[in-house]
Parts: sequence; C-alpha cells; structure tokens
Amino acid sequence: MTNCNPAPTPLAQGLKLKPVKNSENPFYRKLIASLMYLAVGTRPDISFAVGYLSQFNSCNGPEHLAAAKRIVRYLKGTANLGLCFSGEDGDLIAYADADYGSNSEDRSSFSGYMFKFGGGAVSWRSRKQNTLTLADSTTFAEYVSVSQCGKECMYLRSLLSELGFKLNPTVIFNEGAVKLTQSEICQDRSKHIDIKFHQIRRWVKRGVLKVIFKPDNEMYADVLTKPLFGPKHEFCVQGMNLC
Repeated sequence: MTNCNPAPTPLAQGLKLKPVKNSENPFYRKLIASLMYLAVGTRPDISFAVGYLSQFNSCNGPEHLAAAKRIVRYLKGTANLGLCFSGEDGDLIAYADADYGSNSEDRSSFSGYMFKFGGGAVSWRSRKQNTLTLADSTTFAEYVSVSQCGKECMYLRSLLSELGFKLNPTVIFNEGAVKLTQSEICQDRSKHIDIKFHQIRRWVKRGVLKVIFKPDNEMYADVLTKPLFGPKHEFCVQGMNLC
C-alpha cells in the first residue's frame, strides 16, 4: 500500500461491522498489531479505530480488512503528524467521553479519555466498557468514563508531584455526568451503579478533581469513542495538538 490513496479519517462515519464465523485472516491480526503499536505510542487519533477492529481478530472477513487498510490510508495522508508540546507550564487537564450503546453486537458503550500537559497529549485511552457493568443510559456511560479517567488522573498527579510539579485541582471536561459526580444523593436512576465508580465523588469532594461541562461540539475525546466525519475529526486532532 505504498502508493495508496490517503483517507480523510481512520474509519468511515457510521461504520458497523459484525463478526464473521469460522473466518480468520492471519495478516489481519498482524496489521492490527502494528497499528496498535502506533495507537499506544504516538497516534491517539487512531486509538478508537484500532481498538474497534481488534474485536474481530479471530472472526474477520474482507470488509474488516478493508477497514483496517483504511487506517493505513489515513496514516499515509497524515504521516507527518506526531505529539507536539509547547513547553509552557500549565495544569494537567482531561477530556472524558462515552458513546452509549454503540456496539451493535452486545449494546455496550465505548469510553475514551485524554490528558493534556505542557500543551500536548500525555495519556489517552479508548476501550469498550465491560459488559458486566453494562450502562443502561447515556449518563451512566459518561459516569463510567469519568470514573476511569479519574483513576488515571490520580496516577498522573502522583507522578507529576514526585517530579516536583505543583498542581492545581485537575479539571476533567465531560458532557453528561457532571451532576452525578457532585451529588451523593442516591436516586432511583443511579442507585444501581456499582460503588467502585463512586470513587470519583470522593476525589471531587476533596478538591483534587473538578468535573466541568463541555458540549459535544467542543469535546476532543470524541475521536476516542466513535468514527467522526472529516471536520470534527480534524478538530479533535488539533485539540490533541498533533502536528
């Protein structure tokens, strides 16, 4: 694919793939493994696409391989992109998002978060939420995402403190779970939520974290939870300071 035509995004918007029984292409697994190396190391913009396609490592068909090759085509057109940092002092900030019930097979949700420090992305994650804690609402899915983000945040704050940085409360930008992180009242809509996700409330109460509303059209973590159309994808890439 050295001379392939570039693609504007890693995945086509609205792409829905299904597993193909009794079908497996060893080359597909090798390609996904190579792409995952990039997604983990320097290219958060392909994290969701690679994670989504990795579900089909042992049950893939021609349409799955075509989707994986599209990621390669996207990388062909964006080979110059990499993590960039301004070097300026700044606070650790995070963006957490979720796409509720987007998996067509088991109706699970996808979570994604991204941390910025020094002007660039320093930590990110895109993954399907555990089916044992299957979210039954958009708010629950967002709450799980914020909770996962909070755990990574506490680790990063500890690391930066050991390196001598003086940290202000870390702001986590989120769209749908702000009130749930601030209220300890058990309501009918939230009483079924596993107690392990409520750790985020204690961190907020202690003043270590702040969860602030950020509308969807300004959410950089969108690229970690779903396929996006061209302009929105480019907006998220710029927000991660990939240049």
